[in-house]
Amino acid sequence: MTRTVHFTLLATVLLLLTACAGGVRKAATPEELIADRAAKRWEAVLAGDWSKAYTYFTPGYRKVVDAKSYEASALARNVKWTGARVTEVRCDAELPDRCVAFVSVDYQIIGGVRGVPELASTQLLRESWLKEDGNWYHLPRRAGR
Repeated sequence: MTRTVHFTLLATVLLLLTACAGGVRKAATPEELIADRAAKRWEAVLAGDWSKAYTYFTPGYRKVVDAKSYEASALARNVKWTGARVTEVRCDAELPDRCVAFVSVDYQIIGGVRGVPELASTQLLRESWLKEDGNWYHLPRRAGR
């Protein structure tokens, strides 16, 4: 019986150690958090989910531009976003609540040039991200963007 108790105790200890080792995770860096949020925001834009994309804007921006105005502005453009990849995120130790995400965006301009039905290209965008109330938000350069 003692042998069974020792075996059970050993198995329990090993199980607990395995669970603890797997449960230890390093906290995500601001760069990782922003890369994830920027990618999710662009997933929403690419899917045409304007209400979801809108939630990634700073609270201040959302006070000035309502969701319907943002959507109307996005739909009024003759640009179709076709792909997006976060290529880099830079944060400055002197401004810990402000970072910049670089996003390579593929797009098509539809009917923009006479005689050319559509033009496809890629552009590297520089997005400002601000930390407010513990969350990271995108601050666009201009209203409606």
